[in-house]
Amino acid sequence: MPTRRTNEHGDDVVPTALLGDFTMVHDRARNRPVLRLRGQVILPLGAEVELGSPDVSATVIGIRLRTGSPDLPAHVCLEVDVPAEYWDDFATLGAAIERHMRATTLERRDASAPSDHVRSPRFGRAE
Repeated sequence: MPTRRTNEHGDDVVPTALLGDFTMVHDRARNRPVLRLRGQVILPLGAEVELGSPDVSATVIGIRLRTGSPDLPAHVCLEVDVPAEYWDDFATLGAAIERHMRATTLERRDASAPSDHVRSPRFGRAE
C-alpha cells in the first residue's frame, strides 16, 4: 500500500502532472501507437477515427488519461480497435522498404569492390 504524502503541516499532498498538448491514438489489441494528434481530443466510445491509408477507420473502445513519465508528459489516450488491413498495408510497405535498402546496400558494396587495377602501395592510386 502506498504511503500517504503530506507536507510539513500534515496536509495531504496530491501529485500534479502537466497535461501535454497532444492525444495518442493507440491500438489496444496490438499495443501499438497509431497516431499522435496535436491538441487534446476526447471522442465518445464508438466514434470512428479515419486512418486514411488504406481507407479504413478505427473505432474508439476506451479513453485513458496517462500520467506520463519524465520523458513524456501526461496526455489523453484514445484506445481504438484497428482493422487488420491497416497493419497489413504497413507490413507490405515495410517489406518494400527492406527490399530497397538491401538492393541499395548491394549496389554500394558492388561499387566499392576492388577493381582489376593494381594499386600503387606508395600512393594508393590505380596505375
